[in-house]
Amino acid sequence: MENENPQGQNPQEIQKIEELGKELQGIDNKTQPEPNQQQPNPIEPKSPVQEQTKTPEIQPSSNGGMNKVFIAAIVILLISLLAFAGYYFGFVKNKTIEQSPSPAPTLIPVPTELPKVDISEWETYTNNIYGFSIKYPKEVNTREDQDDYVIFSLLGPTQKEGTEFFDGISLTFRFGSYTTDDFEAFVNEKISEINSDGLSTVQGDKKQVTFNSIPGYSFTVEGLGIFDYIYLDKESGEYLEIVDATKDPASQGFNDTVEAMLSSLELIKTATGSPSPTSTP
Repeated sequence: MENENPQGQNPQEIQKIEELGKELQGIDNKTQPEPNQQQPNPIEPKSPVQEQTKTPEIQPSSNGGMNKVFIAAIVILLISLLAFAGYYFGFVKNKTIEQSPSPAPTLIPVPTELPKVDISEWETYTNNIYGFSIKYPKEVNTREDQDDYVIFSLLGPTQKEGTEFFDGISLTFRFGSYTTDDFEAFVNEKISEINSDGLSTVQGDKKQVTFNSIPGYSFTVEGLGIFDYIYLDKESGEYLEIVDATKDPASQGFNDTVEAMLSSLELIKTATGSPSPTSTP
């Protein structure tokens, strides 16, 4: 058999080429899959939309156990509070039913009696000209001046002589007559005179008063001081004016004394040319 030598190549080179071809053929046989071997599915390229819409996997929280414990504690606390509230209100309700309500005490006002002043040892002043008599304590001074005034006075513990009167008993009596037919109309005229003199003013309204069954009117005047004016009707067009300027800052009972004096007041018939007023024990 004639040995071909194409293009006059060197036999050694031809042999190397053949060996190289065999090696390449062996590599091809290894890379080709066997008939029974399962071929892997080709991986399809993912589109950009699929990459964006991929749902993230939810990882279990490491604090899940603590949250459950906390919720359970709150539930137990609420149940305990509800149970306590039910027990408490049930106990209070039962106790209220067991206890019968006691009636509220009825408050009965008790009138406060003013201390009565003992006048059994007092002296009696009688004035037949002015037509009245009155009892007074021995320590009270009496004085009659030329203006037809009778004054009962007693200085209090804080009063100083020669100063404005502010502590003690001061009662002034004066006798007079009126020409009006109505005694109340006469008193109203006196009130108008006081308000118009520019020195004093009458405070409030006049009041009806009675001293030892003697009717009259009283009102308060404020000027250089505060005074209570009392007008008693002696009838037959005559009256008795009393000005009470008593002050008691040291609580000596002067107002009670004056009230007891006025309660002993009596009207007597006047007598012309009778002897001077007298004081008797």
